[in-house]
Parts: sequence; structure tokens; C-alpha cells
Amino acid sequence: MSNNIVHIESSNKDNKSFGTGFVIENNEQGTYILTCKHVLDSVQDPRIETHPIEVIAYSDFIDMAIIFLPSDDYSKMSLQLKTCNNLNITSIAFSSFTTNLIQKSTIHATLFEDFIELHSTEDDSFYLIKKIKANENYSFSKGNSGAPIICNETGNVIAMLCNKEGHTIGYALGVSSIKRLLAKLQKNAELMKVHQNFYLKMSSFKQEVNASIQIKKNPRNRFIFNIDELKKEKSTFIKSFKTKLFKLKYFLLGILTMFALYGAYTFFATETIHNKNYYEITNLPSHETLNVREGAGQGYKVVYELLPDAKQILVTRCKHNDEGTRWCRIRYGNIKGWVHSYYIKKETSGDPH
Repeated sequence: MSNNIVHIESSNKDNKSFGTGFVIENNEQGTYILTCKHVLDSVQDPRIETHPIEVIAYSDFIDMAIIFLPSDDYSKMSLQLKTCNNLNITSIAFSSFTTNLIQKSTIHATLFEDFIELHSTEDDSFYLIKKIKANENYSFSKGNSGAPIICNETGNVIAMLCNKEGHTIGYALGVSSIKRLLAKLQKNAELMKVHQNFYLKMSSFKQEVNASIQIKKNPRNRFIFNIDELKKEKSTFIKSFKTKLFKLKYFLLGILTMFALYGAYTFFATETIHNKNYYEITNLPSHETLNVREGAGQGYKVVYELLPDAKQILVTRCKHNDEGTRWCRIRYGNIKGWVHSYYIKKETSGDPH
């Protein structure tokens, strides 16, 4: 296997904790590695092989850290922000083989489509992860944390394995979260003096993250960017609709089918605007996005993400769901869906020109 995935252990022989990390950049000074913050907390005095390491940026909230290894004997992995169209993924991680042996092995798994929101209990901050399921004959083990999640279609890293649930379920944190660590590094003047070259080389990655956010901001680009996802959703919708029509065939099939098709067309093709006022985003941290969902509730699929500065949002209707929370159906460009009413308010600047 390649030398871009590393075993992180403790310098203290009595501490048997360990984890995985992978190389995101290197230069003449050394190598920069991404791993989980809880891996560093558990090993306490981390090292890679015989080399001590330096923690240059971390976040307890998103459980991610960048460490520096004063050796250039490692090669970096390619990072990918674009969605992995094929849900088949691979992870390469360290785990225990016997009491005195550590193994580096490949785990084949499947990526879930839906995001999971992890919210802070102290403020309104949250971030997104995705669930992954180990394929048959594969499992997740202690020591896998910090391993890269590789898109089989491209061979690039799309996320980091940050946690697991049992032996078959894991959780993946997207590589776009590296941007948060770079922001922390930039604020540390001492570390920036030493690791400025690394920060500058990663600036292009930051620009890619920003560009991906701008793509989400434009509804037209959003559709083009996720054309494969839209095709899949269209196929799923058609199959579901055909199944419903089949159930109606013994009950005035011809007439009811005609009304059903007409009703479906009326609902999806036209929508009455009950409130002609424009709305904007509120109560949302500047670095987060507001999920637009297929239905009125957290359990529905996310169809779009609104940026905190989104305006000219049309609200067509609002209602309370079964859980008692109020959701509003909105229209933003070509996007239609539901958002929690807590995060929108009428625009204070008046009607747009």
C-alpha cells in the first residue's frame, strides 16, 4: 500500500491507543496530515514511526486536526469536493491484528446519500456528516478513526472517517471542513510564520470550497452541477407514481387516472403565492447553510442549501408538522421545498427592484 496513510500512536509505551491519518500536503519542510482530534486526545503524546509530530490546527467541535511531521518521505492524496456520483467507496485504515501487531487494511463500503446534521448544545452551530455502511465481509474497527474515504469512481479522497457505530456503520466528515482549520491556522501568527508555505499551497483548495458554495447559491448552476442526482430523483419519482396508478386500476381506473394526472400536474407545475412578501435568512451562523427539504420535517431529504445571505425567498404556505414544529414551503429561483420557519423572516429592505 502507498505511504500516504499513516499510523498515529503514542510515544508512551504504556498507552496502547492509536489511530489513522492521511497526507493532504507536503513540501521541503515536511508533511501535513489530516486526522481526528479525538485520536490525538487518546494517544496524548502522538508520534508517527519514530517522529514526534506538531499539532498546527484543530477543532474539537468538528473532531478534525491537521498535524505536521518533519519528514518529506510521504506522498499526498488528492482531495475532491465534487459529489461522488458512485456511492461505492473505499477506506484504508489501521487496526489491531494481534496483541502486538497492527494491520493496515482496505475496507470496502457504501456511502449513504442523505446528510446528518450534528448540532452544538451550546449555540446554533452545526455541521454535516454522512453515514457509510461496510460491505459484506468488511467491518470498522478501533483505530480506523482518521482514515480517508476514497471515491471509487475517481480515486480521490472525499471525506475522513470520524466515528463508527458497531462494526458495520461509520460516519464520514467531508474534506471541505479543512477550510475551518485553515482559518484557525491563519489566526495563529506564530504558526503562520513556520507553516506559511503550507497555508499558501492550500489556498487553492480554499478557493475551490468557496467556489462550490457559490455554485450552491445559483439555482441554475445547482441543477447543472447535480444533473445525475436529478436524473435519479426523476427515475425514483416515476417508479413511485406508476405503482400508485397500478393500485387504482380496479376503481374507475380510467377516470381516476385522468384526475390524478391532472391533480399532479396542477400541484407541481403551478403554485399559488399566498404571501407576496419576500423573505430572507435569519438566526443562521454566517459559515453555515439552511437546508431546503422535500417535506416539512428533519426526516425529509435535503434538496438544496441556502446561504445565509440568500434573499428574495418567496413563501407559498406554512404549516405545523406532526411534531408540532412550523415549516414553510418556499420558492427560490427554480428551487421549491420546505424550511424551518425559525430561520426565515420578512425582508427589512422592502420589495426588491
